[in-house]
Amino acid sequence: MIARSLNLGVAILIAICSASQNIDDEACTASYYGKQFAGKKTSSGRVFNPNEYTCAHRTLPFGTKVEIINPENGKYVIATVTDRGPFIKGRCIDVSHRIARELGFEHKGITKVIINPLPKTPLWREVSSYDSVRMNNCYVIKVGAFETEEQAFKSALKLKKHCQTDIFLVKNDSLTKPYIILTGKFDSMQFAEDIFFDIPTEFSEKEVIEFNSINDYLD
Repeated sequence: MIARSLNLGVAILIAICSASQNIDDEACTASYYGKQFAGKKTSSGRVFNPNEYTCAHRTLPFGTKVEIINPENGKYVIATVTDRGPFIKGRCIDVSHRIARELGFEHKGITKVIINPLPKTPLWREVSSYDSVRMNNCYVIKVGAFETEEQAFKSALKLKKHCQTDIFLVKNDSLTKPYIILTGKFDSMQFAEDIFFDIPTEFSEKEVIEFNSINDYLD
């Protein structure tokens, strides 16, 4: 395993890159945080959790979401930049242990990856109880519920490729899977069902629901 310093309290900003451009046209080397850094603050002030989808990058602004691809096996994740680093020559990004496991390199310690910063344009609109009242008697498609925002973001990106309807996020921290993705705003059940069948079967939790029933998730 590759251990690294979090450089706590020190944020070295080399350059500001646009999050709408690919910063690594070719594969570069990724490593991952040692377990001893769990619970310590990163340069952004966020506490490091090895089970979250977070990463360290030298230049991208904190909060930037990036797609990290392992070209050897085709696996990819969405991560959020929360720290500065790595500062070892030849490495471009440090990731959490969870990401290393999902990308398939936790035993190797390092691997080649491709990094694609994602657009800053909001992918969804977060739904409040007020929205539920205003949009009463509409129908939406509940696409799925997710444990982390990064998982929800990854699924929403996939969804956008198949349908151009609006995407909504319902967030309720009291749930085991607090991030709920919805799409559409339909006047009838029939219209909702027409779009429902365009959504790939990989979204196995999808269902058509009345929009005002979202209050069940917000309570």
